[in-house]
Amino acid sequence: MMAAFNSCESAVTCGAMTSAAAAESFRKEKIATLEQLKRALGTSGTMTVFRKLKELGYLSSYSHRGKYYTLHEIPDYDEQGLWDWHAVWFSRYGNLVETAREFVEDAENGVTARELESILQVECKRSLLKLYRKGQVVRVKIGGVQVYLSNHKGKQRSQKLCRRKERSLSAGNLVLAMWYSSSYL
Repeated sequence: MMAAFNSCESAVTCGAMTSAAAAESFRKEKIATLEQLKRALGTSGTMTVFRKLKELGYLSSYSHRGKYYTLHEIPDYDEQGLWDWHAVWFSRYGNLVETAREFVEDAENGVTARELESILQVECKRSLLKLYRKGQVVRVKIGGVQVYLSNHKGKQRSQKLCRRKERSLSAGNLVLAMWYSSSYL
């Protein structure tokens, strides 16, 4: 993997990869690390790489601490705005904190860290805590679990109601299930 970024075969001359050649390498390999891009561009300068990436229009992964890069044109996002390539995750919303905020805002009933982690496939507690401390989301305890909600009052109220309704329906279903199972014993 990453053959196009690890050799100079697609560059006009080794150490002088053009923007067009770099874009073509991204189309073949989909993602690359900073070190792979430095080798492909024949530079040790981080700023040189970022100037080239900016020229091409790039994204960094929200997984792997943003270690991987791709071009805006490459991801084929799912309905949630997420794309992964060999377990490296990207979001149309940006980095992990920005993505977490978007998911909290869009959630009908708010979101717990565990719920968000199952969707985003990465640890989310720190990002949610960062959003909470900055006042960008609200955190409330519902049923003994921390739930993150929108900081917009109307949406927040709706999220709380949905979460509480969901909890009461779950509790009701549990009681029914226990009743049915005991009646068949």
